[in-house]
Amino acid sequence: MKKKFVSVFLMICAALFAAGFAAHLYFDYTLHYEYGSAPFRLYVIERFAEFTVPAIGCFAAGMLLRRKAG
Repeated sequence: MKKKFVSVFLMICAALFAAGFAAHLYFDYTLHYEYGSAPFRLYVIERFAEFTVPAIGCFAAGMLLRRKAG
């Protein structure tokens, strides 16, 4: 039961990371990019490292725990 709860929690965290990635990228594009000196692809790479990489880790750990919980 505990593994199943942790698995669901990790999946929710992965979804929140993905939503945060989209929200921050939108914020960067609409407000910061107008005044930014770096190309926009650098903003995308930075946000990918900040949000999507941890989301992938949470998702993988959640799937692993889900498989072990049966």
